[in-house]
Amino acid sequence: MSSNNNNNSHLLVKAKNGPRKEAGTSLKKEVSIEETVANKMINILLKAGYTYDEMIPIFRLAKLKYKVLLTRKKMKNIKVYLAGKVTGEDYQQCFDKFRALDETLSNLGFQTLNPMRIVPRGTGWEDAMEILKPHLLNSNVALFLPDWTDSKGSIQERIISKKHNIRIIDYEQLNQFIKAFSDDTEH
Repeated sequence: MSSNNNNNSHLLVKAKNGPRKEAGTSLKKEVSIEETVANKMINILLKAGYTYDEMIPIFRLAKLKYKVLLTRKKMKNIKVYLAGKVTGEDYQQCFDKFRALDETLSNLGFQTLNPMRIVPRGTGWEDAMEILKPHLLNSNVALFLPDWTDSKGSIQERIISKKHNIRIIDYEQLNQFIKAFSDDTEH
């Protein structure tokens, strides 16, 4: 950290739809939260003896972290219903298959609707479908595991998803969906 501050340097923050003002000055127009935080960070760093040039990498890191937080916040609003074959499968293997996907999506910030956590063990197929239908209808995305075509329930879930305009993602498209969603939040 350099103690020589270039007095000719002025860090400017632009208000939304407004004139550029020197950092730290009050703006008559409404200032976004990001601009308010940026102004506070500038003042703290100036008091700590940072030059404006030394602040640039700090703000780049802060912007990156902000984008990650924004992406996670947006993903929290996305409910992903997991659909795949359950009936006739070994319970533990099926539970593990759904749990792995559930944990992966949850760690990325999505809300997941996992049928293995919703339906009590031993519930019959028809009863399970009745329990799961409101959860499917409450989702934004239905994610279909590779074995969905071998399941009467998953086939019905796909028909319901189409009928109610719930976005359908096949497991093979999952990485593209996550990448596309992350890219959408950066703009």
